[in-house]
Amino acid sequence: MRRLRPNSVSSAITRPAFRPAWGSVMAEVARREPTRRAQAMAVIEVGEDAGDAAGPLLAGWLLALGGLPLMFGVRCALAVLTELWAWRTTRRLGH
Repeated sequence: MRRLRPNSVSSAITRPAFRPAWGSVMAEVARREPTRRAQAMAVIEVGEDAGDAAGPLLAGWLLALGGLPLMFGVRCALAVLTELWAWRTTRRLGH
């Protein structure tokens, strides 16, 4: 029997909520670059897999280093940077 850890439970609960949006992003990328579709999808998937591997490692390291305030502070900073990057990218593409 597989043991459930709190982080795997929260990931399993929240991940499906983002699947429709993620599928929409991938469809948009495929539509914009039909000749390089496979390459674009591969880059997106590699980024997702890298995040799945590095995220728990970084979170554990931050938790050990500075506790919950540091971990959540870095998480908030990364969220802001991600939103700024998405805004800049979509603005440049003309959305």
